[in-house]
Amino acid sequence: MKRTTEIVELLDEYEKIVARAKDMKLISTKNFVGDIIETLVCDELGAEKCSASQKGYDAVRGKDNIQIKYRSANKKGEYKITFKNVTEQNVGFNVLAFCCKTEEGYSIFEIRVSDLPEMKFIKKKKHKVLFLNNKYLSDKNKVIRIDIEKKGANKT
Repeated sequence: MKRTTEIVELLDEYEKIVARAKDMKLISTKNFVGDIIETLVCDELGAEKCSASQKGYDAVRGKDNIQIKYRSANKKGEYKITFKNVTEQNVGFNVLAFCCKTEEGYSIFEIRVSDLPEMKFIKKKKHKVLFLNNKYLSDKNKVIRIDIEKKGANKT
């Protein structure tokens, strides 16, 4: 069964959404979802979004260089986060703002790099890989959580 009509309708809707997001200055690269998430996180954290050419972090707030990541959980309930082009000693930022979708909406977790669990460094690719799970993403681990519902944000 051909889905041509539905696909064309989706493309038309997508074009309208992209045009509206550009008018609102929400997107600046080809990574539509990433740009939208970065803008959302910056608004919630009171940070200033960097230009797309900035290497190592996505936003600044005072002395904080903030790396913003958005992920969905894998089958184990973990979030795999990869940091590219870093050294074993330096990731280039001091705060991770991690956003994920929840049943209620979205949650943003603000975590200082010094409070993150150990990351696995992959020398060949110059990447660091971090696995976070719900056990780690709790108040006892110095995590600031912001829940975003359709009606607004609630900090916990």
